[in-house]
Amino acid sequence: MKDNKSIFDLITCRDDILNYLISKGLKKLISFEIMELVRKGKQNNDRQKWSDLSKIMREHNVNDWYIESLQKFSIFFQNHMLLLMF
Repeated sequence: MKDNKSIFDLITCRDDILNYLISKGLKKLISFEIMELVRKGKQNNDRQKWSDLSKIMREHNVNDWYIESLQKFSIFFQNHMLLLMF
């Protein structure tokens, strides 16, 4: 993949967001809040809140490309919903 990213770096469902943020050391509640904000596509509605959450992610060494990717999503499905689509 491009820029030394692997298939495991892809954000494919909301569970990926939660697990990745927890693995970076963010508290579960904050990770869940970020995941839900992105899942509902509301990360661009409240710019101050997203700015604060982005700052927390950066403090935990979450890469800028990951944060920017999260900002681009408009809706996210649960992992099991992806299986039902096929």
